[in-house]
Amino acid sequence: MVDNRRLPLSSVCAAAEAFCSGTGASVTPVGSVTHEGKRYMLNDGKVGDVTKEVTKALLDLQMERSPDPYGWLFDPFAKV
Repeated sequence: MVDNRRLPLSSVCAAAEAFCSGTGASVTPVGSVTHEGKRYMLNDGKVGDVTKEVTKALLDLQMERSPDPYGWLFDPFAKV
């Protein structure tokens, strides 16, 4: 589920960790957020456990080490 909405800075700064993901099919950890010249660190700038887990799950799917129940992967050279 995707929820596009504005978040108060206090909510962002209270997060244990954060990451971004998009159509490039990668997971990018967020180490800090800068607002009005002040830098707010998330998880001490380290990659968190949830980010690591999501990254592993995505890579396992992409490398076909885990099932693809949604048919996201396909082989363009496969015989149909």
